[in-house]
This record gives sequence, structure tokens and C-alpha cells, in this order.
Amino acid sequence: MIFPSNRLRILVATRPVDFRKGHDGLAALVQSVLRKDPFTGTVFVFRSRRADRLKLLYWDGSGLVLTYKRLEDTSFTWPAIKDGMMALNHAQFEALFAGLDWRRVANEVLKAQTAKVKLARMKGELVDRARTTTMVFDLARRERDAWQNWPARVAANMAADLGVDAHRMEQVLDNYLRQHLADLAEVKIDLR
Repeated sequence: MIFPSNRLRILVATRPVDFRKGHDGLAALVQSVLRKDPFTGTVFVFRSRRADRLKLLYWDGSGLVLTYKRLEDTSFTWPAIKDGMMALNHAQFEALFAGLDWRRVANEVLKAQTAKVKLARMKGELVDRARTTTMVFDLARRERDAWQNWPARVAANMAADLGVDAHRMEQVLDNYLRQHLADLAEVKIDLR
């Protein structure tokens, strides 16, 4: 089926319409009865008095597109007849257009997502947030400890190269390093 992007809004007119109406008649109905603009790209779905037919009206950017579908052996599952309209998501619309019960789509989507998560767990693709956070902070702690020991390890060599007191060199390096580590402590890690 040629259909616009799945990011578009889909609105179902819940009252049956006269199926003799064409592009202009349905666009006028959208404006006068539904109080919407038919030229925004929203997909408007209309039903006939017989539940086996539907019409779609939407603006594709260059003109109004009208699609008509009639089921041969069954009828569409429609919302209760009342004044107004209701929104469908893309999956619900696809089910409606295929002649399936669109009300069951949400439950099927939930089942599919649950199965997908279960499969990802089995494959080891999901990350345990608590374990990952612990590992990151352990790594950061080890890195910090290595840097805190650095002045004591290098001060004697640097002092000999520069001809200064090794103990004083270690104190200066330690002060600068602690200031730098304090600045780094302000960094916040977001694992979402």
C-alpha cells in the first residue's frame, strides 16, 4: 500500500459518512464537522454505513489523496459510533486497514516487546545498570589511586633533573594533582 510516513497523525471519524463524497466533500466534512484542517498531512479515516468499507483522505504536500478499500469476506472493526473522532497509532491503523482487530494491537505490541527483551537478555545484549555503574566507579577509583601515587614515584627523578629538593617537589606535585582530582570530581556520569 502506498501510505504516508508513520509519523503522521491518524484520526478516525467515528460516525459513518456518505460514501458518495469525494476529495472535496470529505475535506469539507473534516473542516465543518471534525473542526480540523485537511491540508496538514493528518490522515483522516472514514467509514461507510456498511462496516466493510473505508476511505482515507490526506494531504501529501501537493494534493489531496483519497484511498478507498472494501473487504470482501469480512468487515472492519470500528470504534463505537458516536460524534467526533479518535486517534490511532500507526500499528493500530495498519491492523484496521488489513481488516484485523486494531484494539488487540497494543497487547500484541507489548507481547512482542517483552519477547524482544527476553531474547536480548538471553543473548547477553542487555546491560545491568547497577553492575555497570559499580564497574565505572571502581575503574575511576583505581585511576584516582594511581594518580595519587604518581607524585611520590616521579618526584625524586624530576627533582634530580631540575636540581631541587625531592621532598618539596613531591609536595608541589601532590598539591596540583589533588586540585586537579577535585576538579574532576565535579564530573557527573549519566548511564541512561
